[in-house]
Amino acid sequence: MLDRGWVAELLAHDPEGVHVLSRIVRRDLPEAVDSFVRTRWWTRMTPGTESPELHLERQLGLLKKDAERLAAGLREAEPRRQESHTRYLEDRGGTGGISA
Repeated sequence: MLDRGWVAELLAHDPEGVHVLSRIVRRDLPEAVDSFVRTRWWTRMTPGTESPELHLERQLGLLKKDAERLAAGLREAEPRRQESHTRYLEDRGGTGGISA
């Protein structure tokens, strides 16, 4: 789903993140676009109804927020991982820094 790299590695350890990304890419985004494309022209012209364009815009905005939350979670995970590894090394008996 993603190119190899740190994001794919982080997602490999985050089943919920994989689920969120898969849902966006495989179901929600195609459904939003498909329902917009299938809307008949006369539906677009019906007075008193919300336009399909407005619905598509709102749907895409919500999907963007989901993706941004996922990305923020991944960005936050990396510093925690680094801090955890530092604590592990310190607990293992490290000297607490680089010495010459």
